[in-house]
Amino acid sequence: MISLDSPDDARSDDLINLSKDGQTSRVKQNIELAKEYRREHKLKFDFIINSVIFPETIDDAWDVFQFCIDNDFYWTPMPYIVGKYPCPGLVDNPRWRQLIDEVARAKRKGARVYGNMEVLRTIRDFKRFECYPSTRPIVYPHGDIFYPCAPLNTVAGNLLEIGDYYKAMAIGESKFGAVPYCDSRCHIGCYTEGSTAITHPSNGIVEGIRHLAPRFRKRIELHRPERA
Repeated sequence: MISLDSPDDARSDDLINLSKDGQTSRVKQNIELAKEYRREHKLKFDFIINSVIFPETIDDAWDVFQFCIDNDFYWTPMPYIVGKYPCPGLVDNPRWRQLIDEVARAKRKGARVYGNMEVLRTIRDFKRFECYPSTRPIVYPHGDIFYPCAPLNTVAGNLLEIGDYYKAMAIGESKFGAVPYCDSRCHIGCYTEGSTAITHPSNGIVEGIRHLAPRFRKRIELHRPERA
């Protein structure tokens, strides 16, 4: 998975405050090297491009999506989250909804979008979803594991010391209780993807079929609006 906010080197560097370092140029060079390595060694792996989208970078997100379509990469559009909640400038933003509607349409046409259709519906309207955070446990490098999830900042213990994931979850539940009922929050892939696959299993099955079935690349034209 590779983070990219704009395929334009200068614009992307500016967005991540690294305009003097040429970070985006190096990322794209590494992508080309990996593509060549994959071709040379006849390997089967995919590229997943992740973009965190702000209200002011929606046009850039369209550019990244087009870049992914042109290169047959997966794309993961992620709304910017403030704390636990979606950025206010994205909520009820028609340009955001237009982007996600087009992502869903292009996905149905064969574009490679990482995330099932219910995920796209969820982030489009920032609606509440039934969260199953243990489908994507978060463990820090030093071993601390969260229960039930990182946004609540509640640590079950150190997985390296406990030695067993299920025991760590049991300790977390004894400390903090059952997974709470949350409002409309945490619209990020590590929670929406696994959770919607449980609540909408047919979506998960469809995604599995998409990954396993033979695939023929199609030409996809994006229905893109004028830049803001």
